[in-house]
Amino acid sequence: MIIKKIPLIKLQFFFLTLLSVLNVLALIYDDLKIMLYYGTLLCSLSLLGVSVFEMFKYGKNNLQLRKNIFYIFLCIWVLCMALRGFQFNYDYIRDITLSPYVLFPYILIFFTRFFRIEDFKSILKSIHVVNILYLLLVSFTLIFDNQKFAMINFVEDCIKYLCFPNFFLFLSFSKLTKKQKIVSTLVFIVGFLIAILAARRSLVWIFAWTFMVFVFINYLRKGSKLKKIALILMTLVIGFGTTILYNLFFETLFGELVERLDSDTRGAVLRDFHNDMDTVSWIVGRGISGEYNLYETDYVFGSDDEMLEIRNIIEAGYLNLILKGGLVYLIPFSIIIFIALKNGIFKSKNYYLKVCSGFIILYVVECIPAGVFMFNIRFFLLWYCIAMCWNKKVINATDQEIEKHLV
Repeated sequence: MIIKKIPLIKLQFFFLTLLSVLNVLALIYDDLKIMLYYGTLLCSLSLLGVSVFEMFKYGKNNLQLRKNIFYIFLCIWVLCMALRGFQFNYDYIRDITLSPYVLFPYILIFFTRFFRIEDFKSILKSIHVVNILYLLLVSFTLIFDNQKFAMINFVEDCIKYLCFPNFFLFLSFSKLTKKQKIVSTLVFIVGFLIAILAARRSLVWIFAWTFMVFVFINYLRKGSKLKKIALILMTLVIGFGTTILYNLFFETLFGELVERLDSDTRGAVLRDFHNDMDTVSWIVGRGISGEYNLYETDYVFGSDDEMLEIRNIIEAGYLNLILKGGLVYLIPFSIIIFIALKNGIFKSKNYYLKVCSGFIILYVVECIPAGVFMFNIRFFLLWYCIAMCWNKKVINATDQEIEKHLV
């Protein structure tokens, strides 16, 4: 009976947050890795179970999207991708369910029936909790085990699981409480600095885009003189501070990033991918468990003696979609996103869909250098934003009309 008393969105966020924390901890504690990974599987199954339990209460939500031919086709194609190459044995099922990149991220498309604009505030509160967990985890690791903190995998996954959801909160700045604004800004700055120090170009890229979208939504959209003055002052302060940091700590903060800017770290992988993909694979993909062969990439897995000859993921998000579902998946998915952006940016006049559109834009600009689908809060929110931008009632509503229904 407890399930009925707690809003579904909060239950979904609870399991997604727990899943995220367990995935990040698995990178730090090797001895507990297997147990933690099975914990993530349990969280994933619990999330799906809770969502199915509540399914029939949300039958009329987002009717426009769920009746669209591209959406229907995409749902059917996801099922085909999951069944393609399916093997009914323990090892295969374990591999596709334990990985956050393989099966579960593609199931998020079916969650659109649960999404409501009424849950917007609950989402902001839930992300605020995730932000606090991110700051606690980063602080704890930096203080007590800074060697683990220096691990590239830890930096990337910690940001992808626990920091990326803050982009949604950060874009919603005007609707936040004072405490949420402070924590959200702190998380953004900490994540950005860590991305710079770790010389992760794709992360720096998406943080920079997030700040630009944030400025547009919160300071330039209505174009008032006061907001423009505030923007100019903020830009001057940030520019002045960055100049000081650049001159005083260039080698420490930016040296490795600058060295990596022109380095070709993915060229061999991309060439291997293109060389291994035939015409049929480009069109229909290779299924959820699809892989490609490595020919010239020296990709070491585990130790210097163990070479990985095949991979089931490529870091460029749009290419990974092609690997799994081909252009048959990528094209209708792109059309759905394009229409969502058109509705959110041009047809809608309310602030809430501007935030949703901005969050979708961040995925679009990242999916070339990175942005691989993962089963985490970020892509849960991506489908939430797409669903809202397809909801005709939300598109036509004003801020005041939406705020009357927020819970």
